[in-house]
This record gives sequence, C-alpha cells and structure tokens, in this order.
Amino acid sequence: MQTMKFIWFDGKMVPWDQAQVHVLTHALHYGSAIFEGIRAYACVDGTSAVFRLQDHCKRMLNSAKILRMELPYSADQLAEACIETLTANKLPEGYIRPLSFVGHGEMGVYPGNNPVQTIIAVWPWGAYLGAEALEKGIRVKTSTFARSHVNTCMSKAKASGNYINSILAKIEAKEEGFDEAVMLDTSGFVSEATGENIFIVRDGIIKTTPLTSILGGITRQSIMALARDLGYTVEEQQFTRDEFYIADEAFFTGTAAELTPIRELDHRLIGAGHAGPAEGDEERADRLFKLKCFMLFLGLKIVRRTVTDENGETVFLFRRKGIRHLFERIPMRAWQVDQWIDQKLGFLDNPFARTVTPYGIIRLRMGTLRLKAPKDVMSDVSFAQYQSAQNLLIMYWDAQKVLQTLVRRKSTHAAIRMQLRRMKQARCRFLATLFNESVRETGEIREGRYLRKCKRRVWSFNSGQIQKNARWFSMVEARMFPVMVQYFQSVQEAYARMYQELFTPNGKKNGRQNPIKIEVEMINNIMKYQGFSDYDAVYDSEAVRILGIMNAMAKEAKEIEKMNQKYRKGK
Repeated sequence: MQTMKFIWFDGKMVPWDQAQVHVLTHALHYGSAIFEGIRAYACVDGTSAVFRLQDHCKRMLNSAKILRMELPYSADQLAEACIETLTANKLPEGYIRPLSFVGHGEMGVYPGNNPVQTIIAVWPWGAYLGAEALEKGIRVKTSTFARSHVNTCMSKAKASGNYINSILAKIEAKEEGFDEAVMLDTSGFVSEATGENIFIVRDGIIKTTPLTSILGGITRQSIMALARDLGYTVEEQQFTRDEFYIADEAFFTGTAAELTPIRELDHRLIGAGHAGPAEGDEERADRLFKLKCFMLFLGLKIVRRTVTDENGETVFLFRRKGIRHLFERIPMRAWQVDQWIDQKLGFLDNPFARTVTPYGIIRLRMGTLRLKAPKDVMSDVSFAQYQSAQNLLIMYWDAQKVLQTLVRRKSTHAAIRMQLRRMKQARCRFLATLFNESVRETGEIREGRYLRKCKRRVWSFNSGQIQKNARWFSMVEARMFPVMVQYFQSVQEAYARMYQELFTPNGKKNGRQNPIKIEVEMINNIMKYQGFSDYDAVYDSEAVRILGIMNAMAKEAKEIEKMNQKYRKGK
C-alpha cells in the first residue's frame, strides 16, 4: 500500500503515521466497526468524480443503525469529509475507506459508553484482483465455508466482524491456487464472493442472487439498472452452483473488484473460458459450427471438467466415444484445438462446404423425442418445409427490429420482455421446422404374382410438427439457433452462386435468357453438384421448386429496389 500525507480522524486532518489508536480499542478485540469502500476516478477534463458517494454514505449510516452505533455525522458531512481527504492528499483517482469503530474504554463484549470514532483514509488502488483479471478473467472455487445465516450476523450491515468467514474462504482459495472464492448460503444456494456480488448470464438472461443473505452492493444496483436500460432481462433469483457451471458468462461486481469476469469455477470453464466482449451471432455460430465438426470428425466426447497446467493455461479433457474408452482422457490445450481446426477444417471457411448441417439425430423431451436434422436442403427439405423456415426467419428478423425500436424509445420493461418472448418463440419454431420426426409409412410391393405389404419408418416433414415440437427446443435454442441459421443462409448463398443464371437481371436487354435453356442448365447443375442419378430424382426432391421460390424472392427484391430508385429520382 502506498502511504499518503493525511488521514481524516474525527474531523481533523492527521498525518498518516500519527493516526493511531490504543491497543485496547474495543473494535480491535471484538470487531465492532463498520466501513465503506468508495472509488474516485480521474476525468478527461482534469477533475475527479466519486462514484455514488451519497449512496455509500447513506449505507454507512444504515450499518451504524443496525449495529446500534451512534455516529455524530450526517451523510452529507461524511461525503464532504471524503472529498476533503482526497483534496488534502492531492489524489485525483483512488480508493476511499471511511471507518467508524467503538474506541477505547470499558472492556468486554458489551461496548457500554465507549466512544465511537471515525476515520477516512485514501490511497491509490488499481485492480483489486490483479491487472490480468480484467483481461483474462479469474479462476474461482466454491468455498467450504458458508455465508453466515441472516439471523447469525446482520448481512445488510457492512460490519468488520462479518468478514471473518470471508477471510477464511479467501485464504482457502488462495492456498489452493484460485483467485477468489464463491460462498453458498446455509441452504446451499449461491450467495456471494468474499467481497463481491455475483452475476451469471444464461440464454441471454442475467441472474443475480436476491437480497436474502448478501450485502446489497451499490455497484450491483448500477449494473442491474444499466443492463435493463440496454434491454436485457435481469432476474433476482436463487440459483445453485451447477447452474453456475453451465452459465454462458459470469462476473463479480463490487467497489474494489469493479466488474471482474469469471473464466472458471471448480475446474469448469464458464462459457468460452475467456474474458472479452460478447461474440455476435455470426462469430458465435462460426465457433459453434467448427467445434461441433471438430467433435464429430475426431469421434470425441468432451469431459465436462478442465484442468490447469503449470503455466496457468486451461486444458480440455476429451475421450473417444464408446464404452471401452469410458476412462480414457485425452488432454488438449485451447491453442491445440484451434490449430487442429485451422489445419483440418479450413475448408469450412468456404460457404459451399457449409451446406451440410453438423447435427444428426438429436434427442429432446428427456430423451424420448428423436428428431433428425436435414443433411442437405436439396434432398432432405421439402418445398413447404423450406418456405415455412424462411417465413419464420423473416418473422424473427422483424421482431428483432421491433425490439431495437422499443429499446431506443425506452419502452416499458413489460413490452421489451414480451418482444423477447416472441423472438424466442420464433427461434424455437424455426428449429422445429427443420428437424423432422419419424413416421410409419406403409406400402405394397409386387413380386411376380405376389403382393407384399411393407411398413417402414421414414423422416418426413408435416406442418403439425412446428407447433408440437417448438416448446421442446426452448432449452437448447440458444446454442442451436445460430448454427442452423448460418447453415440455412449458407445454403442460400451457395445455391445463389452455383446457379447464377437464376439471380441475373431479367429485363428486356442483354440480361434476358431462354427460360428452357435456364431450366436445363439448372437441372444439369443440380445433378452434378448433388449427385442425383436421373432427372426424376431431381424433381422428386423438389429442388427445382426451392430454387424457384428463391428466384422469385430475388426478382421481387430487385423490383422493389428499382421502384425505390425511381421514387428517389422523382423527388
């Protein structure tokens, strides 16, 4: 800690080294003290700004009330004293620590008439959990020490004595090689860290623990307000540590810790396992698509546990599929996985290579519902199925634009939540459209003079599956929707390049072509690229009709653009 010139002590500026108390001070023996942590930040114009100073001072008075300590200062006087201390020490940016404690007098648990004294100290303090914590995220563990019961210690008071189990949890975490500890409450739910509040993000919803066994952080309040203003759904809800394990993102908030990302909990990666800006839909879909192909091509299964090597680098543990490899462990570092993808799956950067979905048969509804993804749009997707998926995708994009308008106009939280639900329903219905159920098909086969009846199960589309199966995708749509959207759009882009004659201007000048010639060339290209054996197989797959509707959509878009250009010229 860097020493400063002065400490504010009971209304006077005292030199740093002379701010002393008696060794028999009551707070030193029994923890009868309250404090606050406040940060001041240097601004661009040369001034300083103290973050929510009045709120911190009010909370300090509330802590004093809970502990039945009578402070002779108001919130305004404490705030003025904090600014005075910063000015006296010529500190534009740093940490402010107001502390009130029961002083020297009678000994024993009962404080009696011992005086209550107040000090305010300031000093420069960078990132609480280290400079790398904000860039890479931190590794945390679940502590064996539980947060005190609400009737054991008053959790709404920021009292010195309340931090004994935080100290023990912090020591335990540091000795085991972690940066911080997560503490559970006495019921087993996630409570808070040793000095920070906890947030997790899953399926686009931000969750934080309710104000039952935790200290209501002022930084926590600010993060919740900012997130809601930006259109995110924020819920105060109890959650268990296994829900923490499968979160997409997680972070700590606090005055000292500010906003610190969490990359790992109990040797399990949180989300992508690194800190940084949230990936967009396109980047996330690209990553999910490649990782899925990586697992499929190597025939591996990931063990949901990671370890850290001697250099602090995260190591993934894989095993091969099959019972005989149940206890096998194949360690691969993150850079090795990325290198393998770059070397072996480089062809996936080509849009033509993404016309095959990485999914096969998936199981939903506790494993009782088996659905099959289309391997290829030309051969596995019917015209009605393609049209339904396209309409649902357009519906989703329209809902996304409406949501942006609601956020921009600062609409009510209820309206924003309703629009988010509509977007989720559209995503689920889009997936339910592309994944087919198996149905029993009956038929007759004539062998000479004998007629034999046969039954078989086939994967086929029916319009009823959209409404029936949509709800079962609600738990997996967050990770499956970006992959399938990219697959669907890649197919459209690939076929637009493959059959360019369908998407050329169809006017009266040089762009005009013989429609019979176009269809013949189109059928020949389909047979060439898709491997159909004869023309009947092409028409049976409804590939021509799918390309037809894509052509109609392209022409309609061009006509609209021409009308807009004429309108703009007319104005």
